[in-house]
Amino acid sequence: MKKKNKAIYLLFLMPFVYFATACFVVWLVKTSGIYPSGSDTMYHIFRGDYVYNSIKEGSWYPIYNSMWYNGVEIMRYWAPLTAYYMALCQMIAGGGQLAGYLIFVGSVCFFNSILWLIIGRKMNRPYLGAFVGLIWFFMPNNLLALFVEGNLARSLCMIFLPVFIYAVCEYLSERKRIYIPIIIVTFALMAMCHLGYAGMIALAVLIYCIVYMFQQGNKRAVLEVIVSILLGFMVLGIWLVASLNGGITSLDNSENMANFFQKLVVTLNPLDRIKSNNSHFYYGIAACIIAVCGIFLGYKKSRAGFVTAVVILVC
Repeated sequence: MKKKNKAIYLLFLMPFVYFATACFVVWLVKTSGIYPSGSDTMYHIFRGDYVYNSIKEGSWYPIYNSMWYNGVEIMRYWAPLTAYYMALCQMIAGGGQLAGYLIFVGSVCFFNSILWLIIGRKMNRPYLGAFVGLIWFFMPNNLLALFVEGNLARSLCMIFLPVFIYAVCEYLSERKRIYIPIIIVTFALMAMCHLGYAGMIALAVLIYCIVYMFQQGNKRAVLEVIVSILLGFMVLGIWLVASLNGGITSLDNSENMANFFQKLVVTLNPLDRIKSNNSHFYYGIAACIIAVCGIFLGYKKSRAGFVTAVVILVC
């Protein structure tokens, strides 16, 4: 009971800590003199500005933009949720594009933290949830996506990812129906931010479900999770069908796909990104060691996750 009361205090205290942290991050970015940094940041700012001005003119779903790749449907091949969220941030900022970007950064930092706090409360690990919420935004891969790659869509996905993974794991272990709509909605939101990233998450969860099925033998629960993910895709409806028909999807991507495969030494080398300018996919030797040790030393309940991590590394 005492631990539960302390958890309640955390629910009231930590949001103020997270808000102060988000404000500090915004101040650091604003005074850095190099914002908005990131390869694709201006791409997202442009889309947000275009949606913002289109809505002001009465068009809530702008379709064609002559400046976008010399005239392409701006909402067809690129998921729209990030653009609308950027437009919302710009509206809050009073119409300023760069001010809207700062609000985006601060809000992502804040909401990332809040959701981890809630998850920690639900898992009866309030202090762990509060701590992970504090550091989640500052994880190297999250900072890379936001400030180096400028992939604001993936950064927005990182808000929904913990909730999605939590709902999947809890449903497989508890079989409570309340988690099914959470899986569907959070996955659909990730797909509306970044369809390719959502697809990779779906493949990772599929691998996890297969490992879990062999370990626990619960085929029905695994099937229901997979169907829920498919429903998350289907919720997108007519936009998803159009986005996968034509455009960049009609090109030969065999050479591009080859870039997703590399030597294991490169994947595990922690100094590769420091010594070179190559944007290799970094898995991490520390994560690899933890996963291998977890397979042999971890509890049976968590072993499926460690096996999945090793399978993803090998693949």
